[in-house]
Amino acid sequence: MKVVPLHTGPTVTDIPGQLRQMADRIEANEVEANSVLLIIPQTGDWPMIFGWGDHLGDHGNIAVCEMAKHWFVQNLAAR
Repeated sequence: MKVVPLHTGPTVTDIPGQLRQMADRIEANEVEANSVLLIIPQTGDWPMIFGWGDHLGDHGNIAVCEMAKHWFVQNLAAR
């Protein structure tokens, strides 16, 4: 996995702008992406979790989503 910082463009709070910028970089082959996991916290509810691609094989994104949900449960329950 490679974390790619977004140094230019929209501010960090401009989520649609950041997503567009990342999509542009992927389409321009500046960033190689074989899977994406998007976690959107929801106030007073479970987070919305979306995954695309095939990182770990046939069901890789399912495993990654389950790990992300587990992390949220552990951290939200600790508060």
